[in-house]
Amino acid sequence: MHKKYRMLMSMVEKVLVFLLDGTWHDLAEVASNLQIDHHKLDKIVKLLIEFDFIETKSTQVRIESDTKAFLELIINDTETSD
Repeated sequence: MHKKYRMLMSMVEKVLVFLLDGTWHDLAEVASNLQIDHHKLDKIVKLLIEFDFIETKSTQVRIESDTKAFLELIINDTETSD
């Protein structure tokens, strides 16, 4: 797998995990906490919006409830399998 692709997917994963609390987060907060530059975060956010994984209002984002439930199911299944 291409190194840049792995790096992108890692950033997408970090954003989704950060948003798992289900609350609204300012984009600057997300960028700061995850140490992702704003330009890259904007691209990730656009991708996640396109697939309805997150929702936005003004400069804030939060995970969609269906995405949150799906990811929590995967996390719980992974934890019980280990």
